[in-house]
Amino acid sequence: MIPLSTQQEVGALIIGIFGRLPTVSEIDYYDSQFDISSQPPAYMASILMSQPDADWMNGQSEYDILTSVYLSVYNAYPDPDYINELLMQGHFNSAIASVVISLFNYLGDDPAILAQRDALDQRIAEGLFPSVADDAAGGASDAIAMFYLLKAPWLANEINSYGRQLNQGGDLGVLAQEKIETLPINNLSDGDFILQLFEQGFERPPTAAELSDYQHQLAEGATRGDLLVAMIEQLRGEVAPEDQAAQQHFNDAGYQYPSGELPATVYLEQVTALFRAIPERSIDAASLDTWSKTLASGTLSYPELVAALLATPEFQGQIGDLQGDAFIQHVYQAVHGRAADEQQLAHYRALGDDKGVITQAVVEDLMTNDVTGGVTQSEQWAFAREIGQSLAYKTTASLGTSEEGGNAYGTVNTHVGHSLSNAETAVLFRVFLNADKDVSVDLSYASQLSYLTINGEGAAAIQLHHNPNVKYGVAVTVNNANVTLGATYGSDQVQLTALADVAAASGNFNLSEGNDSLLWAGNATGGANHVGWALRADGGAGMDILSANLIVKLTSTLDLWGMRVSTVSSNAANFSHFEQLDMAGYIGQAEATLNKVSWSGIKTEKLVTEAHVFDYGVLNGHATVEGTLGGYVVQDRAANDLGSGGLLLSDRADNVKVINANADAARLEISSVGDQADSRLEIDFLANATHRVDLLFSGSGNVGSLALGSHGSQNPLELIAINAAGWGRSALTLTGSNDQVHDIVLSGRASFNLTLEEGYHNVGLIDASAFAGNAFTLNSAHGGSGNGTLIQMLDLLPLSGASQAKLDPLLAELGLVGEQLLVKGGGGNDQFNITGDTTLIAGAGHNSVTLQSSTAASGVTLKGFSLQQDSITDVLSGVRLSHDAGGRSLADYGTSDSQNIEARIGVLGDEQMGSASQLLAALLDLGKPGALSAKVGVSSVLADQNSSYIIVDNNDDHRLDAADSVILLLGQDHQMLLSELRYLPPEVTITATASTEESLVA
Repeated sequence: MIPLSTQQEVGALIIGIFGRLPTVSEIDYYDSQFDISSQPPAYMASILMSQPDADWMNGQSEYDILTSVYLSVYNAYPDPDYINELLMQGHFNSAIASVVISLFNYLGDDPAILAQRDALDQRIAEGLFPSVADDAAGGASDAIAMFYLLKAPWLANEINSYGRQLNQGGDLGVLAQEKIETLPINNLSDGDFILQLFEQGFERPPTAAELSDYQHQLAEGATRGDLLVAMIEQLRGEVAPEDQAAQQHFNDAGYQYPSGELPATVYLEQVTALFRAIPERSIDAASLDTWSKTLASGTLSYPELVAALLATPEFQGQIGDLQGDAFIQHVYQAVHGRAADEQQLAHYRALGDDKGVITQAVVEDLMTNDVTGGVTQSEQWAFAREIGQSLAYKTTASLGTSEEGGNAYGTVNTHVGHSLSNAETAVLFRVFLNADKDVSVDLSYASQLSYLTINGEGAAAIQLHHNPNVKYGVAVTVNNANVTLGATYGSDQVQLTALADVAAASGNFNLSEGNDSLLWAGNATGGANHVGWALRADGGAGMDILSANLIVKLTSTLDLWGMRVSTVSSNAANFSHFEQLDMAGYIGQAEATLNKVSWSGIKTEKLVTEAHVFDYGVLNGHATVEGTLGGYVVQDRAANDLGSGGLLLSDRADNVKVINANADAARLEISSVGDQADSRLEIDFLANATHRVDLLFSGSGNVGSLALGSHGSQNPLELIAINAAGWGRSALTLTGSNDQVHDIVLSGRASFNLTLEEGYHNVGLIDASAFAGNAFTLNSAHGGSGNGTLIQMLDLLPLSGASQAKLDPLLAELGLVGEQLLVKGGGGNDQFNITGDTTLIAGAGHNSVTLQSSTAASGVTLKGFSLQQDSITDVLSGVRLSHDAGGRSLADYGTSDSQNIEARIGVLGDEQMGSASQLLAALLDLGKPGALSAKVGVSSVLADQNSSYIIVDNNDDHRLDAADSVILLLGQDHQMLLSELRYLPPEVTITATASTEESLVA
């Protein structure tokens, strides 16, 4: 059987393609022939377009056909551009389906489109739920009365058939007798038949006189059908006062539904629940039409309906011979989604063997049970959602508040204003709520709600689903900041918009569990942010995020003849359990006033404060006064668990500066995605606040620049730990000035680009060795301060005390003593853009090393350089070195050992000790004119670890001097260098150098 939702979808396509209302019978036919219920809309459309009712398309252009289909469903002409865009997609069947289904499934809140969708829904309903036909009117009311008294379900076509017969002169008594003979009531004795007739019609047993009269009529030859006609006439006439209620029920049961109208949702849901419980399927249009109207009319009570359905062939086919526990488990499993335990089985065993009683009890227990939290509540929500889905209730709705509170109010699904049922609420995915009253709004059944927009001005109390077993979060757009919001156990994202009057807000946001966020972009007009002092929020458990724009700071300074006392006020205490403060888009600043008291009176002055400055001190008790000297500072209420998890940057920071940061703020997560190269965040720490800063990159892209300010010698900021935990490639520039940071250590799985500007001259270690296959790119504006290529070579040799004594003062005098910048690469294909006094351990992978400057006085040392995989570009000379078959060979400047070096140290003269290049030339025996016989050559000092100097004669004077490039490779074999390493001269590498530099841009 085709589910109602699919029947409606096919019905919409029929309206669009055939240009008329659908019927249930034709939809069933198409499904039996083509299995359309399991196919996508484009396939359904192709089947319908092949039917005779679509012959009108013959001879028309695709443009005209699409226009006609659009007109059929929208009742308006389309924009030509829209039709042309569909045609450009190249799939005509899909285009036809798209025109129809885009309106049928519309999820927005545009009033005009919603009106068109509602009109389409009404036409579909008129086809699936037809009314009494015009030629059956009049007689149909007698037919309905007959079915009511016989407690017999009826179909719309049956009523029309009987109505037509009666209008054409048929005898109601005869027709009633024929119907009675098809029903179980026919097997009753005359007395029991009369008794049931009175119980249904007059809702009481017959009096002795009435029973005698009816029995007499039968004895005189009247049929049971004649008795039924007689009772109809009695109920339509004047009745005793005690029978007027029954008469009213009888008259109500005769209501003739207009096309497309169904009974109230309570009847639809009771019937649908039974179809979920026994055959375990979604209800179809015919079953819904028949059984809901039977129930609503009073023809059958709910227990009688359960019994009647259990007796149908379909239900019997599902339950068969199931008895006892097996039957209970069947129903319980279908309703709860799990098997009943022994205690639950015992409860339903006690009800006896009546399957109808058991079925009703299992269904009603779950649907009406007042439970809070736990498994049973989540099962209750799930069953309500199944009912709502079976009835094809809308998942997007524009709703309001009910007068007395409770479930939301709207016209969705019924086109009549009503408080939504739990099943209607349970299927909601997107809600536009007009919170216009100070009442409660219960959306707790909406366990799959994903988007909620709150409008209005009322202080409504809105409760979202709240169950630890349901972890779906909701994206909440708040245009009304006066509401109280009880959020979910999932990760809710609450966004206060520019439409919300945050300056006068009195709302309360309780975000419960999950990793929630409460965000606001700040005042649209700039300047200090204004936030209502009554606005409160609690992030609850989890790692929750609060926009820094919601925290305001006011300072008031009193100057008493030069003595100053300042008060710092903030609303920070109104926000609790938000572990992270999001600095993205922060535009706030402090509001400060100065009140000067002198003999001439009091003068109040509004002070100028710096924009985009956030005082972390309002959280930790160390706030300062901006714009003037504050003197003695008094701070008001402290915040509760606010910012304990550090800072967050989810998007661009517009020159944001955080002052008075403590150790909590030394944790910064950067979750932004995309190019934010112009973003700039500065964090200025309190003295001795922290020895390390942790940076977590959970997003990707260029996050711009970060400046870190620190001071204090007791606990200096020495370490920046970077975790590249996101995906793709991230890039960061460390800017500003900090003379405390020494180590930068990287880890994680994502590729990372780090630019280190000149202000971080104390950095001695940049370690990315934890990177496995992810690439690391470093652009460093400075190296170390000494202990470079010359000293490293000498340290590897067993020199005598005399030689050491001679060299030590010389090396110091030449400015060669200091600390190297040690850089460690990882296992990926890394790129390094470095300068002198840097030692690089490139790591595995294919590594590209660009040397901005490497000379004898301040050179670069490469450890673990791969002759086959790595390359060097020397910017000073323009030379590129690699294992390139097209390159030129290096000149062999020979090798030396420790004895050679010792001897040369002993004979050093003044002219050989005037500079680093002169000293190195003397030690390598390259001090003679013409010693450099080629553009590029190599000289090695042999030891347990060889020191190989690659020398580029930059000025082509054939001597080693300060202008030449000198690069030290440690641990290489001299002959292997000569045979494996090649160089490309400057004129060949101009384009390649530009490409290399380009790829290093963060």
